[in-house]
Amino acid sequence: MRNIFFIVFIVFITASLDGFSQSTDSLKNNSGNSEIYFTDLTDRLALRFYSLTKFNNLNISGQDKVYALQPNGQTNLGIGINYKFIGIGLSLALPVSQNRIDRKGKTTGYDFQVSVFGRWFGFDGYIQNYKGYYLANPGDFVDWQKEYYPQIPDMTISSIGLMGFYLFNKNKFSYKAAYNKTQVQKKSAGSFTLGVFAHADAGRTDNGFIPAEIRDSMLVNFDLSEFDLISGGVSAGYMYTFVIKKNFSINLALIPGFGLQQVRIKALDGTGKIEAQPAAQLLARASMSYEFKWFYAGFTASDILRNFSYDKYNIDLGTQKLRFYLGKRFDVRKKKKR
Repeated sequence: MRNIFFIVFIVFITASLDGFSQSTDSLKNNSGNSEIYFTDLTDRLALRFYSLTKFNNLNISGQDKVYALQPNGQTNLGIGINYKFIGIGLSLALPVSQNRIDRKGKTTGYDFQVSVFGRWFGFDGYIQNYKGYYLANPGDFVDWQKEYYPQIPDMTISSIGLMGFYLFNKNKFSYKAAYNKTQVQKKSAGSFTLGVFAHADAGRTDNGFIPAEIRDSMLVNFDLSEFDLISGGVSAGYMYTFVIKKNFSINLALIPGFGLQQVRIKALDGTGKIEAQPAAQLLARASMSYEFKWFYAGFTASDILRNFSYDKYNIDLGTQKLRFYLGKRFDVRKKKKR
């Protein structure tokens, strides 16, 4: 566990490494014109406060129904700084009320997610382990009148993943401006991306992934008790930032990927098999921000989706992250003497 914390800390320290060599306030496009598409503010100390919520969800789709299994997630409050090529954030989890535990069950585990926002590349990584899930939509299957949700206390999902991609339009489009605010997009622009991805996911439960209270609603016996999958492939996508009235911006990013995966599955009766399947993943990301005179504020959201098939069902896994923030930049540059 100490090694994991050390690796995550080093990644945060180097999260904006490529920004070190970029300190100009005006960037030129490929044709040499001095038209400003974004400004660089890495030489200013940025202090931000934020809330952060993370999840690792599992959806089972089949027979025109979707079983949405979710952990009883926590919300963190944190503080972070950015200066030059360094970005560091520290957050603490808010306590979960007993009423919420009674309604949705108890979830334990850990969740590390990191994103690197470079001028010409992007990188996402995560390490997750959750134990204790509940069914978020029981009313779609039975007349559910109880105050609590159907729960699977022993259900465990473990995931690890890496994704990297190259930004083609680095002279007009700023990935940093959309997501870590060390730059500011001045004019609307976008970029195509090309990259690679790799994921490993594992799920375990002794009595199946369908809560006992609604198991009879399954028209086909869903008897999966364990799964392990390793996937990898290439990705290509597009992201675009809309700048509205100078100070307000919205970014949307979609990066699908395709490849191959090995899936090992085990049924409740102990039988199992290993098979190769096509792999598909989608990195979906969105942000919205506003630049005030002294402050900046906004939110970012991301979802990393991947899936595999079992019998007549599709199993979708999602790694989500939602952040709201309020920040202020400080000019710490030395004033030149006249």
